[in-house]
Amino acid sequence: AIEFEPSKVSAYTNLARAYIESGDFSKAESYLQKAKLLNPSYFMVYLNYYVLYKMKGNMEMAEQNYRIALEHNPDLAITDEIRAELKKMITLIDSGNENEALSVSANISEMTDKCWQSYFLSGIALRKLKRIDEAGQNFLKSAQINPKFADAQNELGLIYLSKGMLDEALMLFNNSVSLAPANAGYMCNLGLCLIEMKNYEQARNTFYKAKYLSPDDAKIDECMNYLNKRSDSSCINNKAGLKGFLNKIKNLFKK
Repeated sequence: AIEFEPSKVSAYTNLARAYIESGDFSKAESYLQKAKLLNPSYFMVYLNYYVLYKMKGNMEMAEQNYRIALEHNPDLAITDEIRAELKKMITLIDSGNENEALSVSANISEMTDKCWQSYFLSGIALRKLKRIDEAGQNFLKSAQINPKFADAQNELGLIYLSKGMLDEALMLFNNSVSLAPANAGYMCNLGLCLIEMKNYEQARNTFYKAKYLSPDDAKIDECMNYLNKRSDSSCINNKAGLKGFLNKIKNLFKK
């Protein structure tokens, strides 16, 4: 594999693991160093270093590399037991038992503090309970653990938007769109933020993109209508306008 594709980082880590298992630690480390040069953020590099140092009896270095592997791939901390608890949380939230879901989340936190899914679901539960500040803290934790999870950034952006923290909301919505460019919902939330910043032309272009992605979604038309009203100079009460609109379509693009 390396001969045909010299930049294939997974081939180097797999070969290193083979040398670890055969007891040739020197060759294993040599291939791990090459893999690290190719992609220093590939979690399998550090996971194999963890195994290597563990077999060599250096537990301090083993744990250090495992922590780095977790930073690059938080899902390493998710066991079958935690997955079952997450499914329980989803069922409880869907059935309106948000407080019970938060208790399950507390159990997960005792097992690991790296479960971004648990923080996200807690944020949903807290938002439904109208504990908005706490919801925002949980969405933030979820996004910090897994920066590639667009939903957490989108949800936090909506909270910031409702509070008038427009620069922060804009950054989060842009991140969400960048991570999931085919999601019309993220695109529309970005458009709503641009409206509040009175960047009406850019908002209009953003809604056009959302319409292209999801031409049959009537809620995009609602966003366009809201834009037309807001860009009208007769619209004075901006904050009330946004709150009213968000309340009207509070389940906008809900999964």
